[in-house]
Amino acid sequence: MEAKIQPYQYHFIKKQVLTLVEAYQHVSDLTTLQALQSITADRIHEIVGHDYPEIANLIHTVSDITLRKNTANTILANFKDFVIPFEIPSKARLSKLFAKTKKLTVPDFAQQLDPRDLSYLGWNDPGQQQKFITAYHDDTLIGVQGHLATKTQPGFCAICQHHSEVSLFLATTPINYDGTYTKKGDYICRDSVRCNQQLMDPLNLWQFMENVQNK
Repeated sequence: MEAKIQPYQYHFIKKQVLTLVEAYQHVSDLTTLQALQSITADRIHEIVGHDYPEIANLIHTVSDITLRKNTANTILANFKDFVIPFEIPSKARLSKLFAKTKKLTVPDFAQQLDPRDLSYLGWNDPGQQQKFITAYHDDTLIGVQGHLATKTQPGFCAICQHHSEVSLFLATTPINYDGTYTKKGDYICRDSVRCNQQLMDPLNLWQFMENVQNK
C-alpha cells in the first residue's frame, strides 16, 4: 500500500517540524529537546496514522536528529512526495459549477499553484468583487461564490481558523420559492493560497461552505 497524505496533513506536519526547529534555536536543555521531539513525533503520527513504514521512517528522522532549517527543509520535501495533489478542475467544469455567473474569470492555476498545497481552490475576481471557492467533498466537486468586500483587516478566518488578513465574504442564498433571498457569510482569508497553507482541519472548510449555502 502506497503511503499518501492530504495537503492539510502536510501543512500540519510542516508546522510541527518548523516549531521544533525554532525550539532548537532557543532551548539548550537536552532533556527538554528530547521531550519536544517525542511530542512532535506523536502529533504527526496522530494525524497520519501508523500504517505506512515510509512515513514512519520520516517521523523517526524528525525525532532522532538535531534539526536545523536546511535539514528540516529536506525532511519536509520528502514528506511532500507523499502528498495527494488537489485535482484542479478544468475551466469547462468550473463554468458548469458556477453556471449562473456570466463571463466567469478563471486564472491559469496550473502555472500559479502547486496542487499539493491545496485542500480547496479559491480565487478572487476583483472586477466583480466576487470570490469563488470549490472543493471535493466525498469525491463530489462543490462550490460557493459570494461578494468579497474590498476592505482587508487583521482577523480570524472561518476556514483555516488562523489570524490573517481577512475580508468579509457574503453569499446570496434563496430562503423560499417567492424570490426572497438572504445573505450569509463570514470573514475569511483574502489570499486563498495562504489560507490553504494554514488549513489543518478540512472540517472547518466544509462547515463554512455548508453554512453559507444553507437556507
